[in-house]
Amino acid sequence: RLQHGSITLQQLFRPLYQVRRGATNVANPYQNNTGMGGELMDIGLTADGFADAAAQDAFCGTEACTVSVIYDQSPMGNDLRRGPAGCFTGAEGTAAENDYESNAAAHPLTVGGHDVYSLYTRPHEGYRNNDAVGTAEGTESQGVYMVADGTHYGAVCCFDFGNASKET
Repeated sequence: RLQHGSITLQQLFRPLYQVRRGATNVANPYQNNTGMGGELMDIGLTADGFADAAAQDAFCGTEACTVSVIYDQSPMGNDLRRGPAGCFTGAEGTAAENDYESNAAAHPLTVGGHDVYSLYTRPHEGYRNNDAVGTAEGTESQGVYMVADGTHYGAVCCFDFGNASKET
């Protein structure tokens, strides 16, 4: 069971906390964006606690639709948005550019009989918070847990969910 000492919790299809103390998006695990600079919509939860895939389908329709925010479900508010340029020196020279948002409908799946969407990232898509509070720094210990699909991976390094060096 997660305790209140957690500093950041992100999950696209189901909340990890029963209650987010002091948080404003208690019922919204993520936000969608239709096209670049399009309309925004927080995706809420169904009555049984799963992200509302039907609401996403209705909002996105057949348009290009991306995940614009992954809300932190801890009380710390360390939401993830499209990664800014820097902190990564990839082989393709993309560190000078902002990351892209991921396609919101790229990977539908069923969890416990519920239709949901996972966060399916492709090269140069990423989310980061350079101003996160309460995170481990330097040699401080930390724990990072991630549920991942082992069939979707890259041939070179580096993918690191929830952990990145700070801008200096």
